Amino acid sequence: MSPTARRVSLNGLFLDYPHSGTWTYTRNLAAAMAANRDRYAVTICTRRAGWEDAPAGIEVRRVHLPGSRRRTSEWYERGDKFLWETVLWPAASGGTGILHSPYFAAPLWSPWPLVVTVHDTISLQPRFTRGRAALVYASVMRRAVLRAAAIITVSQFSKTEIAAALDYPLDRIHVTYEAPDPRLRPLRSTSETLRVRQKYRLPERFALYLGGTERRKNIEVLIHAWRLEPSPKLPLVVVGRFRGASDPLFPDIPALAASLGLGEAVRFVPSVEEADLAAVYSLAEVFCFPSIYEGFGLPPLEAMACGTPVLCSNASSLPEVTGDGALLLPPDDAGAWNRAVRRIEDDRQGREDLAAKGSARVGRFSWEQTAAQTFAVYDLALGG
Repeated sequence: MSPTARRVSLNGLFLDYPHSGTWTYTRNLAAAMAANRDRYAVTICTRRAGWEDAPAGIEVRRVHLPGSRRRTSEWYERGDKFLWETVLWPAASGGTGILHSPYFAAPLWSPWPLVVTVHDTISLQPRFTRGRAALVYASVMRRAVLRAAAIITVSQFSKTEIAAALDYPLDRIHVTYEAPDPRLRPLRSTSETLRVRQKYRLPERFALYLGGTERRKNIEVLIHAWRLEPSPKLPLVVVGRFRGASDPLFPDIPALAASLGLGEAVRFVPSVEEADLAAVYSLAEVFCFPSIYEGFGLPPLEAMACGTPVLCSNASSLPEVTGDGALLLPPDDAGAWNRAVRRIEDDRQGREDLAAKGSARVGRFSWEQTAAQTFAVYDLALGG
């Protein structure tokens, strides 16, 4: 570390929640910032989780109350999280130049300039949130985030949404795009793809959905697309964890597929290990992403990075992110998704052309670029 390097304390609470979107963002951003530690020295404060393979140059500092641990009570977990975000993390960041929270949360007061990454306005929209407690938490954090010296977000779409929802100045909201994990590349190794195909019982050819299972992800449109006649010849593999019928924000997609008698036409895989992601994406003939609302939308870029052609919703941030690298479709038109899948499954040249466009598109995104843009925001927050 250079003696002239400024210091930043990064809120690492989401390291407690592996493979979530904020977990991915925090780790990839911190790793890219560590490569340029002569400019900013990064300390990442964590609650319960450590970071055993943290890149050289990052100080990992675990901060928690004695006896604090995950409990079954939702209210206890909410309270513990709120205490950590608003008190313990900033208190442990003494001597810091910048506090950076990589998600929609902030201390209620800080003597140091605060930068907050707000990925989207999902937590501020009742249609996407669960219960009064979540809305109260979002209201408190809204007031805390308004004190930030700068807000970072991940798309121009989100910038406009955030400015309107928070009544925050547009010129203090800065867009820094996300990027796929640099380890995601087309995988053509026969032995590795065979291992992964057998491990997850994947068909010889298939269409893929991989991502969250919230209602806004709109997986229902794919299920209905496979129900329509003539149906796609490719089976649909859906990778994601479902919660059954008890949660209104998470529809029971396996039950829907069963009720429509789709059988082996739609197959479910609860999760894929991180080390196997490149192989799963690479094995798919086409990746389908019908989400109705995203702040950014990383899975389509991950598929593009692995050389897989992408069919994507034309809603929210997704046209901005995917550009001409994906075939864009209306998220509410099952017929359009059915026709697009049937057309591409029999058109090898069409798949190759779309994959080539995707590869060119994803080349515009990198975590090194995101880190450099984040440093520029820190400079502004510190007054140049």
